[in-house]
Amino acid sequence: MKESQTKNRQEREKKEEKEKRLVMWTGISFFMCLIVFLWILNIRNVFSRVDDSSRIKHNIIGEISQEFNQAFKEVKIKMEALQGPNISDETGINSGDIIGEKNITSLKEKLEATSSNVNSK
Repeated sequence: MKESQTKNRQEREKKEEKEKRLVMWTGISFFMCLIVFLWILNIRNVFSRVDDSSRIKHNIIGEISQEFNQAFKEVKIKMEALQGPNISDETGINSGDIIGEKNITSLKEKLEATSSNVNSK
């Protein structure tokens, strides 16, 4: 009789151990699935935010480059207006070059005149 009681108790303990393991693995599986599900939802939200922010950044970069190009166009137009018409005669010399040569010649004459005045004193 003791043997049968011992045997029954061992079988009951084995059965209880199996039930405990089953409950443990069921709980672990449930929480694992819950974590994976929440992780997937979070990843979707993160990617949608990244996509939105990259669109915004792309638009900002596009706007900046357009403004930059527009600013350079305006500078180019103003520079052309400041330079005036670039007229060249039959010799191929620009009027700006002639004006520069005239200025150089007049400056040389003034320098020679002042140096001769200083030497005469």
